[in-house]
Amino acid sequence: MIFTASMPPASAAALEIITNEPGRRTRVFEVARRVKSGLRELGFDTGESLTPIVPVHIGETGMCGRMWQEVLDEGVFTSVVVAPAVAEGHALIRLSLQATHTDDHITRILDAFATAGRRLGLIPAAPPVLPRPRAAAATAGAR
Repeated sequence: MIFTASMPPASAAALEIITNEPGRRTRVFEVARRVKSGLRELGFDTGESLTPIVPVHIGETGMCGRMWQEVLDEGVFTSVVVAPAVAEGHALIRLSLQATHTDDHITRILDAFATAGRRLGLIPAAPPVLPRPRAAAATAGAR
């Protein structure tokens, strides 16, 4: 009994919020779904996480550290996970998402990963933006 401790006040408050404000739980899973989907569309491996903690599998420890720094330089704070917490060669970046992340935050996260991933060659370069063809009606009226 010497080492028994009660739940910290912040944890007790979190349980109360989860119970009394179910919309926050719904929101955090929506944020996680959108971030995971966006990262996958960019070409990142996010594994099979079913929680609002999203892993982005990078692989080699040095590259993971470089990616972490690039993402941080883009203004997004994440955590890096390397051996011995994961097997050697399976380093990853971990995003801890919250219900309070806004749509603008989600865009910023995805933009940071896109920029950093392309800069380091971890994902394909963005396809060029081609000019839209002018509508036939607009062209015909201009003659």
